[in-house]
Amino acid sequence: MNLLSRLCAKGGLNRTHTPLRARTLLRILAACWTVAVLLGACASPVRTGADSGLRLVWGERVRDQSLRWIDRAATLLWIEMYEWGDEALLEAAARAADRGVDVRVILDATEEHSRRAFDFLRREGVQVRQAAVPGGIDHVKLLLTDEGCLVGSMNWGPGSWANHDLVLRVPADHPLGRECRAHFEKDWEHGVAHRREAGQWVYSGEAVRDVLTGAVERAQRSIYAEIFDLNDETVLRSLARAAGRGVEVHVLLDPRQPDRWFAQDFLAASGADVRLYRSRGERLHAKVLVADEETVVMGSANWTNRAFEVNHELNVAFRSRRLAAEILEDWRSQAARIR
Repeated sequence: MNLLSRLCAKGGLNRTHTPLRARTLLRILAACWTVAVLLGACASPVRTGADSGLRLVWGERVRDQSLRWIDRAATLLWIEMYEWGDEALLEAAARAADRGVDVRVILDATEEHSRRAFDFLRREGVQVRQAAVPGGIDHVKLLLTDEGCLVGSMNWGPGSWANHDLVLRVPADHPLGRECRAHFEKDWEHGVAHRREAGQWVYSGEAVRDVLTGAVERAQRSIYAEIFDLNDETVLRSLARAAGRGVEVHVLLDPRQPDRWFAQDFLAASGADVRLYRSRGERLHAKVLVADEETVVMGSANWTNRAFEVNHELNVAFRSRRLAAEILEDWRSQAARIR
Protein backbone atom coordinates (compact mmCIF):
# COMPACT_ATOMS: atom_id res chain seq x y z
CA MET A 1 0.00 0.00 0.00
CA ASN A 2 1.47 3.37 -0.99
CA LEU A 3 1.55 6.46 1.23
CA LEU A 4 -1.60 7.98 -0.26
CA SER A 5 -3.56 4.76 0.29
CA ARG A 6 -2.32 4.43 3.89
CA LEU A 7 -3.33 7.99 4.68
CA CYS A 8 -6.78 7.44 3.22
CA ALA A 9 -7.23 4.23 5.22
CA LYS A 10 -5.90 5.68 8.47
CA GLY A 11 -7.92 8.86 8.31
CA GLY A 12 -11.07 7.35 6.93
CA LEU A 13 -10.67 9.48 3.80
CA ASN A 14 -12.11 8.57 0.45
CA ARG A 15 -10.13 9.52 -2.65
CA THR A 16 -13.23 10.55 -4.56
CA HIS A 17 -15.22 12.36 -1.88
CA THR A 18 -12.62 14.00 0.39
CA PRO A 19 -12.92 17.75 0.72
CA LEU A 20 -10.70 19.83 -1.50
CA ARG A 21 -8.28 20.74 1.30
CA ALA A 22 -7.80 17.10 2.26
CA ARG A 23 -7.23 16.04 -1.33
CA THR A 24 -4.74 18.86 -1.84
CA LEU A 25 -2.88 17.88 1.34
CA LEU A 26 -2.72 14.28 0.21
CA ARG A 27 -1.32 15.33 -3.16
CA ILE A 28 1.36 17.42 -1.46
CA LEU A 29 2.30 14.58 0.86
CA ALA A 30 2.43 12.13 -2.03
CA ALA A 31 4.65 14.53 -3.99
CA CYS A 32 6.95 14.93 -1.00
CA TRP A 33 7.16 11.17 -0.67
CA THR A 34 8.13 10.82 -4.33
CA VAL A 35 10.83 13.46 -3.95
CA ALA A 36 12.13 11.72 -0.82
CA VAL A 37 12.33 8.39 -2.64
CA LEU A 38 14.25 9.94 -5.51
CA LEU A 39 16.61 11.75 -3.19
CA GLY A 40 17.18 8.54 -1.25
CA ALA A 41 18.01 6.72 -4.46
CA CYS A 42 20.58 9.38 -5.29
CA ALA A 43 22.03 9.57 -1.79
CA SER A 44 24.99 7.23 -2.42
CA PRO A 45 27.56 9.17 -4.46
CA VAL A 46 29.92 7.54 -6.89
CA ARG A 47 33.43 8.79 -6.18
CA THR A 48 35.64 10.43 -8.74
CA GLY A 49 39.28 9.58 -8.39
CA ALA A 50 42.40 8.72 -10.34
CA ASP A 51 41.79 5.45 -12.15
CA SER A 52 45.50 4.88 -12.74
CA GLY A 53 46.25 1.22 -12.14
CA LEU A 54 42.63 0.06 -12.27
CA ARG A 55 42.12 -2.64 -14.89
CA LEU A 56 39.27 -4.86 -16.00
CA VAL A 57 40.03 -8.57 -16.33
CA TRP A 58 37.64 -10.73 -18.36
CA GLY A 59 36.81 -14.41 -18.59
CA GLU A 60 39.59 -16.99 -18.42
CA ARG A 61 42.18 -14.25 -17.86
CA VAL A 62 40.77 -13.92 -14.34
CA ARG A 63 42.10 -17.39 -13.57
CA ASP A 64 45.53 -16.55 -14.98
CA GLN A 65 45.70 -13.28 -13.04
CA SER A 66 44.61 -14.99 -9.82
CA LEU A 67 47.23 -17.73 -10.18
CA ARG A 68 50.01 -15.21 -10.84
CA TRP A 69 49.14 -13.12 -7.81
CA ILE A 70 48.77 -16.14 -5.53
CA ASP A 71 52.12 -17.57 -6.66
CA ARG A 72 53.82 -14.18 -6.14
CA ALA A 73 52.22 -13.47 -2.76
CA ALA A 74 54.98 -12.69 -0.24
CA THR A 75 53.22 -11.77 2.98
CA LEU A 76 49.45 -11.69 2.47
CA LEU A 77 46.85 -13.81 0.68
CA TRP A 78 43.24 -13.29 1.72
CA ILE A 79 40.35 -14.80 -0.21
CA GLU A 80 36.58 -14.63 0.20
CA MET A 81 34.80 -16.72 -2.40
CA TYR A 82 31.30 -18.05 -2.92
CA GLU A 83 32.24 -20.95 -5.22
CA TRP A 84 35.75 -22.41 -5.25
CA GLY A 85 36.33 -25.65 -7.11
CA ASP A 86 39.40 -24.91 -9.23
CA GLU A 87 42.10 -27.35 -8.11
CA ALA A 88 45.06 -25.34 -9.42
CA LEU A 89 44.04 -22.32 -7.36
CA LEU A 90 43.54 -24.50 -4.28
CA GLU A 91 47.00 -26.02 -4.63
CA ALA A 92 48.53 -22.56 -5.19
CA ALA A 93 46.93 -21.28 -1.97
CA ALA A 94 48.30 -24.28 -0.06
CA ARG A 95 51.79 -23.63 -1.45
CA ALA A 96 51.55 -20.01 -0.33
CA ALA A 97 50.73 -21.13 3.20
CA ASP A 98 53.68 -23.55 3.12
CA ARG A 99 56.11 -20.72 2.32
CA GLY A 100 54.88 -18.66 5.27
CA VAL A 101 52.37 -16.31 3.63
CA ASP A 102 49.48 -15.17 5.83
CA VAL A 103 46.74 -17.10 4.02
CA ARG A 104 43.15 -16.61 5.17
CA VAL A 105 40.13 -17.95 3.34
CA ILE A 106 36.40 -17.43 3.85
CA LEU A 107 34.10 -19.79 1.93
CA ASP A 108 30.34 -20.03 1.71
CA ALA A 109 29.05 -22.93 3.79
CA THR A 110 26.24 -23.87 1.38
CA GLU A 111 28.09 -24.20 -1.94
CA GLU A 112 29.10 -27.78 -2.79
CA HIS A 113 32.49 -27.03 -4.36
CA SER A 114 33.37 -24.62 -1.57
CA ARG A 115 32.61 -27.23 1.09
CA ARG A 116 35.12 -29.57 -0.57
CA ALA A 117 37.60 -26.70 -0.89
CA PHE A 118 37.18 -26.02 2.83
CA ASP A 119 38.08 -29.61 3.69
CA PHE A 120 41.13 -29.55 1.39
CA LEU A 121 42.48 -26.24 2.73
CA ARG A 122 41.96 -27.26 6.34
CA ARG A 123 43.90 -30.50 5.74
CA GLU A 124 46.70 -28.40 4.23
CA GLY A 125 46.89 -26.25 7.34
CA VAL A 126 45.40 -23.12 5.77
CA GLN A 127 43.37 -20.75 7.97
CA VAL A 128 39.89 -21.23 6.55
CA ARG A 129 36.41 -20.37 7.79
CA GLN A 130 32.93 -21.19 6.56
CA ALA A 131 30.38 -18.42 6.27
CA ALA A 132 26.77 -19.21 7.09
CA VAL A 133 24.44 -16.32 6.23
CA PRO A 134 20.95 -16.83 7.71
CA GLY A 135 18.56 -17.54 4.85
CA GLY A 136 21.16 -16.61 2.24
CA ILE A 137 24.72 -17.02 1.02
CA ASP A 138 28.12 -15.34 1.23
CA HIS A 139 28.21 -14.33 -2.43
CA VAL A 140 31.41 -12.23 -2.28
CA LYS A 141 34.23 -12.85 -4.79
CA LEU A 142 37.40 -11.18 -3.51
CA LEU A 143 41.14 -11.87 -3.73
CA LEU A 144 43.64 -9.76 -1.77
CA THR A 145 47.44 -10.05 -2.03
CA ASP A 146 50.48 -7.83 -1.53
CA GLU A 147 49.93 -6.50 -5.06
CA GLY A 148 46.29 -5.48 -4.70
CA CYS A 149 42.87 -7.04 -5.06
CA LEU A 150 40.57 -8.62 -7.61
CA VAL A 151 36.90 -7.87 -6.96
CA GLY A 152 33.87 -8.58 -9.10
CA SER A 153 31.45 -11.31 -10.08
CA MET A 154 33.70 -14.19 -11.19
CA ASN A 155 33.55 -17.35 -9.07
CA TRP A 156 36.38 -19.88 -8.97
CA GLY A 157 34.19 -22.86 -9.85
CA PRO A 158 35.25 -25.57 -12.32
CA GLY A 159 33.08 -24.04 -15.05
CA SER A 160 33.27 -20.38 -14.06
CA TRP A 161 36.04 -19.44 -16.50
CA ALA A 162 33.86 -20.21 -19.52
CA ASN A 163 31.23 -17.69 -18.44
CA HIS A 164 31.08 -14.13 -19.74
CA ASP A 165 32.26 -12.36 -16.62
CA LEU A 166 34.74 -9.81 -15.29
CA VAL A 167 36.57 -8.50 -12.24
CA LEU A 168 38.31 -5.24 -11.38
CA ARG A 169 42.05 -5.36 -10.66
CA VAL A 170 42.98 -2.75 -8.06
CA PRO A 171 46.50 -1.76 -6.91
CA ALA A 172 47.24 -2.25 -3.21
CA ASP A 173 47.71 1.48 -2.60
CA HIS A 174 44.44 2.55 -4.22
CA PRO A 175 41.73 3.68 -1.73
CA LEU A 176 39.27 1.28 -3.34
CA GLY A 177 41.64 -1.59 -2.58
CA ARG A 178 42.04 -0.41 0.99
CA GLU A 179 38.27 -0.46 1.45
CA CYS A 180 38.10 -4.00 0.06
CA ARG A 181 40.76 -5.03 2.56
CA ALA A 182 38.78 -3.43 5.42
CA HIS A 183 35.72 -5.35 4.22
CA PHE A 184 37.57 -8.66 4.45
CA GLU A 185 39.03 -7.80 7.84
CA LYS A 186 35.54 -7.15 9.20
CA ASP A 187 34.28 -10.45 7.79
CA TRP A 188 37.25 -12.32 9.27
CA GLU A 189 37.17 -10.71 12.71
CA HIS A 190 33.42 -10.36 13.27
CA GLY A 191 31.88 -13.03 11.05
CA VAL A 192 29.98 -12.85 7.79
CA ALA A 193 26.40 -11.59 7.81
CA HIS A 194 24.07 -9.57 5.66
CA ARG A 195 24.75 -5.93 6.32
CA ARG A 196 24.14 -2.57 4.71
CA GLU A 197 27.36 -0.63 4.17
CA ALA A 198 28.17 2.31 1.95
CA GLY A 199 31.79 3.36 1.87
CA GLN A 200 33.43 5.74 -0.54
CA TRP A 201 33.98 2.99 -3.10
CA VAL A 202 32.58 -0.27 -1.67
CA TYR A 203 28.94 -1.20 -1.05
CA SER A 204 27.08 -4.09 0.59
CA GLY A 205 23.43 -4.98 1.15
CA GLU A 206 20.71 -2.46 0.41
CA ALA A 207 23.42 0.14 -0.25
CA VAL A 208 24.16 -1.70 -3.51
CA ARG A 209 20.58 -1.03 -4.60
CA ASP A 210 20.98 2.62 -3.56
CA VAL A 211 24.13 3.20 -5.56
CA LEU A 212 22.64 1.47 -8.62
CA THR A 213 19.42 3.45 -8.58
CA GLY A 214 21.34 6.62 -7.76
CA ALA A 215 23.49 6.17 -10.87
CA VAL A 216 20.39 5.47 -12.96
CA GLU A 217 18.43 8.44 -11.60
CA ARG A 218 21.34 10.80 -12.29
CA ALA A 219 21.95 9.50 -15.82
CA GLN A 220 21.31 12.09 -18.51
CA ARG A 221 22.26 10.32 -21.72
CA SER A 222 22.77 6.56 -21.57
CA ILE A 223 22.71 3.45 -19.41
CA TYR A 224 24.28 0.14 -20.41
CA ALA A 225 23.97 -2.99 -18.29
CA GLU A 226 25.06 -6.62 -18.43
CA ILE A 227 23.25 -8.54 -15.73
CA PHE A 228 22.87 -12.21 -14.87
CA ASP A 229 19.68 -11.97 -12.79
CA LEU A 230 17.29 -9.02 -12.55
CA ASN A 231 14.00 -9.00 -10.65
CA ASP A 232 14.26 -6.17 -8.11
CA GLU A 233 11.26 -3.90 -8.56
CA THR A 234 13.05 -0.76 -7.36
CA VAL A 235 15.85 -1.17 -9.90
CA LEU A 236 13.42 -2.09 -12.68
CA ARG A 237 11.25 0.97 -12.05
CA SER A 238 14.32 3.19 -11.89
CA LEU A 239 15.48 1.91 -15.29
CA ALA A 240 11.98 2.34 -16.72
CA ARG A 241 11.80 5.94 -15.46
CA ALA A 242 15.15 6.67 -17.09
CA ALA A 243 13.91 5.32 -20.41
CA GLY A 244 10.72 7.32 -19.99
CA ARG A 245 12.62 10.60 -19.63
CA GLY A 246 14.62 9.96 -22.79
CA VAL A 247 17.77 8.26 -21.49
CA GLU A 248 19.02 5.48 -23.76
CA VAL A 249 18.68 2.30 -21.68
CA HIS A 250 20.38 -0.81 -23.04
CA VAL A 251 20.20 -4.05 -21.04
CA LEU A 252 21.77 -7.42 -21.83
CA LEU A 253 20.27 -10.38 -19.93
CA ASP A 254 21.21 -14.01 -19.50
CA PRO A 255 18.68 -16.04 -21.53
CA ARG A 256 18.39 -18.93 -19.07
CA GLN A 257 17.32 -16.97 -16.01
CA PRO A 258 13.58 -17.44 -15.34
CA ASP A 259 13.31 -13.87 -14.03
CA ARG A 260 14.43 -12.46 -17.35
CA TRP A 261 10.94 -12.87 -18.88
CA PHE A 262 9.41 -10.35 -16.49
CA ALA A 263 12.40 -7.99 -16.63
CA GLN A 264 12.51 -8.17 -20.42
CA ASP A 265 8.81 -7.40 -20.88
CA PHE A 266 8.74 -4.70 -18.19
CA LEU A 267 11.73 -2.80 -19.54
CA ALA A 268 10.77 -3.20 -23.20
CA ALA A 269 7.36 -1.71 -22.43
CA SER A 270 9.13 1.39 -21.08
CA GLY A 271 11.09 1.85 -24.29
CA ALA A 272 14.36 0.28 -23.14
CA ASP A 273 16.54 -1.75 -25.51
CA VAL A 274 16.59 -5.24 -23.99
CA ARG A 275 18.55 -8.10 -25.53
CA LEU A 276 19.39 -11.69 -24.62
CA TYR A 277 22.99 -12.81 -24.51
CA ARG A 278 23.92 -15.32 -27.21
CA SER A 279 25.20 -18.34 -25.33
CA ARG A 280 27.12 -21.38 -26.50
CA GLY A 281 26.44 -23.05 -23.18
CA GLU A 282 28.16 -20.48 -20.95
CA ARG A 283 26.34 -17.93 -18.81
CA LEU A 284 26.28 -14.18 -18.96
CA HIS A 285 27.39 -13.95 -15.34
CA ALA A 286 28.47 -10.27 -15.25
CA LYS A 287 26.71 -7.77 -13.00
CA VAL A 288 27.80 -4.36 -14.31
CA LEU A 289 26.22 -1.00 -15.13
CA VAL A 290 27.66 2.01 -16.95
CA ALA A 291 25.87 5.37 -16.78
CA ASP A 292 26.67 8.32 -19.07
CA GLU A 293 29.81 6.55 -20.34
CA GLU A 294 31.59 7.24 -17.06
CA THR A 295 29.99 5.84 -13.89
CA VAL A 296 30.61 2.12 -13.31
CA VAL A 297 28.86 -0.09 -10.73
CA MET A 298 29.96 -3.74 -10.62
CA GLY A 299 30.42 -6.61 -8.21
CA SER A 300 28.95 -9.80 -6.83
CA ALA A 301 25.33 -8.74 -6.37
CA ASN A 302 22.69 -9.69 -8.88
CA TRP A 303 19.96 -7.07 -9.12
CA THR A 304 17.50 -9.05 -7.05
CA ASN A 305 15.66 -8.51 -3.81
CA ARG A 306 17.50 -11.48 -2.31
CA ALA A 307 20.91 -10.08 -3.20
CA PHE A 308 20.14 -6.68 -1.68
CA GLU A 309 18.25 -7.80 1.43
CA VAL A 310 19.44 -11.32 2.37
CA ASN A 311 22.85 -12.27 0.93
CA HIS A 312 26.27 -10.96 1.85
CA GLU A 313 27.56 -9.17 -1.26
CA LEU A 314 30.35 -6.81 -2.30
CA ASN A 315 30.08 -4.20 -5.07
CA VAL A 316 32.30 -1.32 -6.08
CA ALA A 317 31.41 1.97 -7.79
CA PHE A 318 33.71 4.49 -9.43
CA ARG A 319 34.01 6.91 -12.33
CA SER A 320 36.35 6.11 -15.20
CA ARG A 321 35.71 6.98 -18.84
CA ARG A 322 38.51 4.60 -19.83
CA LEU A 323 37.04 1.55 -18.11
CA ALA A 324 33.47 2.54 -18.99
CA ALA A 325 34.50 2.63 -22.66
CA GLU A 326 35.89 -0.90 -22.37
CA ILE A 327 32.62 -2.18 -20.91
CA LEU A 328 30.59 -0.38 -23.60
CA GLU A 329 32.80 -1.90 -26.29
CA ASP A 330 32.09 -5.33 -24.81
CA TRP A 331 28.33 -4.64 -24.63
CA ARG A 332 28.25 -3.65 -28.30
CA SER A 333 30.37 -6.64 -29.25
CA GLN A 334 27.96 -8.99 -27.47
CA ALA A 335 24.97 -7.25 -29.07
CA ALA A 336 26.52 -7.70 -32.51
CA ARG A 337 26.76 -11.46 -31.91
CA ILE A 338 23.00 -11.61 -31.35
CA ARG A 339 22.10 -10.45 -34.85
